[in-house]
Amino acid sequence: MAVSVADGEHTEDVNLTIADEADLVWPDISLPSAPAGTEEVAAAVRLDLGDDGRLMLPVAGALEVPVPDRGLLDADSYELIGFAAHQPDDDTSSVRIDRGLESVEEASVGSFLALPTGISTDGTTFSYDPVGTATLHLASIDEGSDQTDAWGIAILDDSTEVTLPAAVSLPDGELRFGVQAIEIPDFDPQDFSIDAIEDVVTRAAGDNVTFVN
Repeated sequence: MAVSVADGEHTEDVNLTIADEADLVWPDISLPSAPAGTEEVAAAVRLDLGDDGRLMLPVAGALEVPVPDRGLLDADSYELIGFAAHQPDDDTSSVRIDRGLESVEEASVGSFLALPTGISTDGTTFSYDPVGTATLHLASIDEGSDQTDAWGIAILDDSTEVTLPAAVSLPDGELRFGVQAIEIPDFDPQDFSIDAIEDVVTRAAGDNVTFVN
């Protein structure tokens, strides 16, 4: 039964079906080593439920829980998502997505993408050392206090340095320059849809530095 919710409204008469133990699977997930710049690794299982969205549950790391058998929710397959992070800055991280898994009772997260390095800026010129296997890189500037986006650009070639356009004015104060490397198999920079990229990304990794404008 579909449930519609609205802000400030109380929803009643919602009955949830409790899954039997036989409908649950305890995943056995092997995790790879954390890439340089990160320390903690974890994993989650995600089920694609079509129009009902995706269901994601942590399965390895600080919290381990059983997940529904994919047949219980009519999901065609599982997706296994690995996370490597550097606390307390969650934006220094690497993520890997393995799709189309029939079972997670014994599965392994593949290797993580290395983090971008050499990230530096003088407030006008922004540079970094690219990740060799990445398909593209995203550069962004945000206000460090509340992470409000100030400027961003997608780098589709082998450029390693960008200059702030004259038409862009950055806010004063402490800002953050971040670079994200993204791996997308069979990516064509001359023929792609932003909305479709999320469903084909295999690995992504990002890091950042702060500066004062």
